[in-house]
Amino acid sequence: METTLPNNGILENLYVKEGHLNVIAWMPCPLKVPFRQMIIPYLETYNAKESVLPINCPEIMECPSLELDEILKNVQAESELPDVILTSSFSVLFSELFYSRIIKSGLMEGYTEAKNLQAIPTEIREQIKQYKLGVLAFSSWSIVQDLSVKTDLPAPTTWVEIISPEYKDQLSIHGCHGKAASTSLLLFLKQQAGENAIEKFAHNIIDIRHFATIIKRLGSNNPNRTAFSLLPDVAVSHIPSSKPVKVLSLQEGRPLNPMILMVKRNRLEAAQPMLDVFYSDEFCKMLSESGYVMPEAIDWSEKFMLPDFSVFTEIGFEKTSAALEKVYQGNLRHELIDKRLKD
Repeated sequence: METTLPNNGILENLYVKEGHLNVIAWMPCPLKVPFRQMIIPYLETYNAKESVLPINCPEIMECPSLELDEILKNVQAESELPDVILTSSFSVLFSELFYSRIIKSGLMEGYTEAKNLQAIPTEIREQIKQYKLGVLAFSSWSIVQDLSVKTDLPAPTTWVEIISPEYKDQLSIHGCHGKAASTSLLLFLKQQAGENAIEKFAHNIIDIRHFATIIKRLGSNNPNRTAFSLLPDVAVSHIPSSKPVKVLSLQEGRPLNPMILMVKRNRLEAAQPMLDVFYSDEFCKMLSESGYVMPEAIDWSEKFMLPDFSVFTEIGFEKTSAALEKVYQGNLRHELIDKRLKD
């Protein structure tokens, strides 16, 4: 039975085609090209043979796409939802409108392959199930030490240490246009180090660059390189083995960033061809080469932590992100950072 949702008079949904298996896949930057190279030939071959339910998987050039964000947050009927969503972004899934109307109500359900679900430690697995999510793979954040930088500072052994004044001017972080690279990372730091953690963290940052630039500087003679860089695993996986770096192991563990997989209720059987693609050896290899690892392939003897999803579901991702970003931006030394960006 069709479920009608509150009418918000939003954009026409151009991403869902009638008579198709509709799939929305947001890929982080390093995965955009490999995903496109894999999925386009597959769809051409599959759809040439499949006349009953061809697959529609439109290219999403931005992650997230602002237009698609608005469409999904404001869908008016169940038929306007895609059948499958794969994303590492929380902006739609944990928006106030989408989570309460679509996920909490059960219109879309999380999907995790059984053997991968069982590989996840109980505490993390129960959190995923509690918030009705499915997980295809995990990435995380790390602190990378550039061993070519001469410093008397000891390498931090905890996430709390990096917000101490001693690390001022010794931190670079992946980001674009001065924006925080990850709301979940900022939330993680706040949870580990207290209410003033974001303020102190921002004071210590001297460089905000796309990870490609940070990686290029590692082990070089560039005077703007720093002793420590905060990078997502997607970036760490692209550091050449010849670089003199060390990925630090920290006592609290590492903050996980899940690639979330959601399927529309009662469409699991219809979605199976696309789920088979996502769990294929070729797709898993593509993910792992860019820092996203299947649960059964993770060494869970190391400590990991999920974001506090309760904050997102109670307050909404938009409000949570805006509040953290306000503190972060308000305490960055913009004039100094901008000056270095011109160098």
